[in-house]
Amino acid sequence: DGEKMSASKGNAIAPHEYGAETTRLFLLSAAHPSQDFEWTVKDVGDVYDFQQRLYRMVTELDGLETRTERRTHDAYLDREIDRTITAVAAEYDRFRFHRVVSEIQGFARLLRRYRSYAPPHEETYRRGLRALTQFVAPLAPYLGEELWNLLDTDGLVVESTWPEPARPVADYQLERALVETTLDDVRDITEVVDIDDPDSIDIVVAEAWKYRAYEHVRTADPGDAVVASGLDIDAVAEHDERAAEYLGDLAGRAGALEPTLDAERELAVLEEAAWLFEDEFGATVTVRRAAPDDALAAKAEPSKPAIHID
Repeated sequence: DGEKMSASKGNAIAPHEYGAETTRLFLLSAAHPSQDFEWTVKDVGDVYDFQQRLYRMVTELDGLETRTERRTHDAYLDREIDRTITAVAAEYDRFRFHRVVSEIQGFARLLRRYRSYAPPHEETYRRGLRALTQFVAPLAPYLGEELWNLLDTDGLVVESTWPEPARPVADYQLERALVETTLDDVRDITEVVDIDDPDSIDIVVAEAWKYRAYEHVRTADPGDAVVASGLDIDAVAEHDERAAEYLGDLAGRAGALEPTLDAERELAVLEEAAWLFEDEFGATVTVRRAAPDDALAAKAEPSKPAIHID
């Protein structure tokens, strides 16, 4: 079913125009094992432009306004650096180079967004650029060495030690999914309610006892009396009828319950990610834990915070 490359059909690759580095990166990004290979000059041009953006990100660093004091959103970037280190290493180990390129592109977009949101924290941003350079170097070695040199880093990038996460990130996929699904939920609400310019976004994570109840039901054996045994957990039992009702609801969908972050980590991840909501929607964003008498408490579940938008 292959189609002969032809300039008239727009599917010809021009290595002499873009160079071997761009062509190699394009081939690795476009080669999906489960999909047909599509050859287009436009896609090669997009890869070339992406390399140019990476180069500008590094060359513009010297004249960039930065700061030394840390803010909450710096913690989000630090954590995403750790998450991306782990994800890229896993994809390289599996030889899934198209996913490596996807991770690199997503991380580069985040770095540019972080830089535009506010003057970046210098140490955190430099760490991100160094990691980005190490991610791309195996695929685009000449670009990698040039960026490494511009960052005034010792030695050659090819001889450097692969970056290590500053903190364990075993749950990085859960953390990413939480942020993305919450962003999607806010987008859906603003679209359905037709709110073009929200003033405030209130993100309310579930009460801590709900995480205990959720995990109890999720990990129970089929046929277990999860409502009765769940009410034996002190942190759950003290909520009486609300706890029994919630356990019953969980029991009805026990087979569909997915792993979640714990109560403290979910709150921390969304607090660190609040700037993404502020940046996209231009609203004041509050992230908080639901209180028992909170009107939104009943709607908030693990991995599914309640959201109120004005």
